[in-house]
Amino acid sequence: MGNQPKYLKQYQGFTSGTPNGREDGFPETKSVVYTDIRDLAAAFGTRKDERYFRIQEADTEELALIVKDTKEAMLQEKQDAERRRDLAELKRLQEKLGNQERGTD
Repeated sequence: MGNQPKYLKQYQGFTSGTPNGREDGFPETKSVVYTDIRDLAAAFGTRKDERYFRIQEADTEELALIVKDTKEAMLQEKQDAERRRDLAELKRLQEKLGNQERGTD
């Protein structure tokens, strides 16, 4: 059986038996990972909305670079948003100060 592929099955389900007592049947995506094709075969076709994905090992070095680039982009976006917010606040305060100096508060 060696190095068999792994599969992910996803389907639409509903909450039940949650630790904090949620029993209202709220919709959620359910996932099952199959490491044995026999287990998958037994569960295959049991849900009309099921979707399957093959899980492959990722190249850790390549993934690390992608994650690093993504984190840098997210940080830049956050800094840009903060800068825009700070500039808007500065403009508001300058206008308020200008109005106070002119006595048109």
